[in-house]
This record gives sequence, structure tokens and C-alpha cells, in this order.
Amino acid sequence: MRSIPRSVLPVTLAAALLLAGPPLPARPTTLRPPTPKEAAETWIAYGNLLAKGCPDAKVPYLQPVQLDTRIVVFESLMTPDQRERAVEMQRLACNNSAAGAACSNIGFLYQARQEKYLPGFVNTLCHSGVRCTAEGICNVPTPPAPSH
Repeated sequence: MRSIPRSVLPVTLAAALLLAGPPLPARPTTLRPPTPKEAAETWIAYGNLLAKGCPDAKVPYLQPVQLDTRIVVFESLMTPDQRERAVEMQRLACNNSAAGAACSNIGFLYQARQEKYLPGFVNTLCHSGVRCTAEGICNVPTPPAPSH
């Protein structure tokens, strides 16, 4: 195998960078928690998707911790970058809050809505076998163990 002489390397690297074109704009890395209005709009969007996707399952009746379990399963299907942003948004949404899983859930749903995978999450949730009859009274099949 032939190596490139050191005197040519800077020129070769510069040429490669020129051929590659300008760098892609960086994805915004600064996340902020949803405002109360954005949180409400996110919850409404989530409810609308559930109403269309699985109206008979009554999934909105899930307890926050039950929904959180389904979120954890879905996160195992996400890319590492998506998962990192989702987890960070859950943390941000719960700053200065004592709401437990509820604030974490809205943080996840908000990020899912921002990144356009909320419909995919709802589809997965609708096909998970979850069925509720009343608030907090749900048949929630044990989800498969997340694989990271």
C-alpha cells in the first residue's frame, strides 16, 4: 500500500473539503422545555392521533407510569441521537416540577411532535395491545425488554 507524501496531504485534504462543498448546517442543539401552551397543544395532538389510530383502546386512560413504560420501549427503537434529545427533553420538562412521570411523558411527546415521530409512537402504542376501560384501569401487556 502506497502512502501519500506529507507535503501533498494538506493539499489533498483541502481539495477534498472543496469537493465536499460547504458543511451542512448544524442541527440546533439547544433544547428548551415546552411552554404551557405548547404542552397543551402537544397533548391535544397526541389525543387526536390516538382517536384516529385506536379509538376503542381508550389509551388516554393510561396512568402516567404505564405510558412511561411504553415510551421506554419506543426509545429503544430510536436512533441514539433521537433518544438523547428525547431524554434531555424529558429532563427539561421536569425541571422545577414534582409531577413525576407526567412531566416526563409530555417532554417526550413534545420532542416526538417536534421531530415528527409522534405518529409513529402512537402507531406503536395502538398496536401494543394496551386496552383501557376507565381512567387508570388498563390491560397493559408486558412490553418486550428494550434492546440497546
